[in-house]
Amino acid sequence: MTDVDADPVAPPPWHRRRWLVYAGAVAVVAAVVGTLLATSSGDGDARPVPSGAMPTLGSQFATPPPAPDTSEPAGPPVLPAYSGAPLWTVALPRDGEDAPDFAVTDHGYVLTDRTAVVGLDRTGKQVWRHVPPEVDYFTVRVTGRQVFVGYANAADDRWPQPQVVIALDAATGTEQWREVEASFWSVTTDAIYLSVCRGGQNNHIGDCQFTARDPRTNTVRWRIPTYASASVVNDSGDTQAAPTPPYLLIGSYPTGRDSFILSTHDPRTGATLGRGYRRQDGPVGSFDLATERTVTTTGDQDDNPADGCQAVLTGYAVSGAGETWRHTVRTTKGDEGRRCARQPVSLNRGRMGVTETNGAPSVLNLDTGAVEWSAPPTGAAIAASDTTLLVVDGTELLAYRVGNATPVWRAPFTGALDTSTVLITGTQVVVTDTGEAIGYDLATGNAWSYGTPVTPVTGASFAVCDTGSCRGYAIG
Repeated sequence: MTDVDADPVAPPPWHRRRWLVYAGAVAVVAAVVGTLLATSSGDGDARPVPSGAMPTLGSQFATPPPAPDTSEPAGPPVLPAYSGAPLWTVALPRDGEDAPDFAVTDHGYVLTDRTAVVGLDRTGKQVWRHVPPEVDYFTVRVTGRQVFVGYANAADDRWPQPQVVIALDAATGTEQWREVEASFWSVTTDAIYLSVCRGGQNNHIGDCQFTARDPRTNTVRWRIPTYASASVVNDSGDTQAAPTPPYLLIGSYPTGRDSFILSTHDPRTGATLGRGYRRQDGPVGSFDLATERTVTTTGDQDDNPADGCQAVLTGYAVSGAGETWRHTVRTTKGDEGRRCARQPVSLNRGRMGVTETNGAPSVLNLDTGAVEWSAPPTGAAIAASDTTLLVVDGTELLAYRVGNATPVWRAPFTGALDTSTVLITGTQVVVTDTGEAIGYDLATGNAWSYGTPVTPVTGASFAVCDTGSCRGYAIG
């Protein structure tokens, strides 16, 4: 970084110091020689002339200081490409320079960019094309048999602004139905959820009407009243819709953005399983993970790295029985120490990797809130399962077997600790960060790159797309 107060034409500081050092050396030599000449002259005080070699100058005058190190730090290692064959490869129609969003249907594939949604057959041939109206952005969700396109209704300025949601047949692109009243919407593989909110944010159950509908016909299956701005928060959030979870986790804002509240519901009937998930001393914080028994949130996230970085994880029973555990963890510093990074969020077999306040990477059971095992206090935990703890130490990923304090392997780590998502399976570890997928052999730590950008397809597979093709891979 350039110092804005520095004179751009002045010699560098070390250059000036070098001349000062030389000047000092010359002065010392002159003084010594002058003294010897004075003592050898007849006008001296007749004391004996010193014998022997001339005194050696101090080392600080013997050589100039070294030039500053201007070499660039070593970049992250380049991992080899995955050597195995993809499950499938489909050529994409080239339309622009950016790789499109991508999803799989029962009949082929769907891709979407900023202007259109395109349906392909299994050979990659374009079958249909849907062009939404010119809007700031549109959202696409894809199931096996249908494609849903949604965007803000520019002709309606009510708040929240109603969305236009269009259901298309995945095989033909034919419009099946259209909804124009939804304030919020989300999709799973066998249902679409619409929330119609017109009552303001009055801290009232009934400010929104939340419905589950048959995705083929838009027929209402069940309806419940909710607080304001209600929407499903445990759907996939990706272009490829995920299966319906064991329970729906609905987030809402009864009185505004600082009043977030969660409730759980049976996806078959809409029955409320639990509501609240509020700490006695404050709001719930941000929703992070959910098992079949517990909702886990992060609150009290420290924003000041000067006094250390911490966050508080809280577990709530899905049944609505309230807070069941609370645990304080250490988080890392980002941006060269200028901010506190967020707690890494990855769920594997009901466990989460956390770093204890004493610096020990640990395995946290999300149903009990108990630390099941801790590694030596080196690095920071990024993920854990019931058998494995993964720790980032600088530019390395360390793998521990639970119960063994010695890492079983170390491998290059090229992602970001607080933004990576980590999946631990029986044979490999897959780390995705900023669109790239990195695979590690769980037994040996051998690492490879699947490529970038990455599109989730299901919980067990993903696609890597560039501007020419998409390749599908399974997570074993």
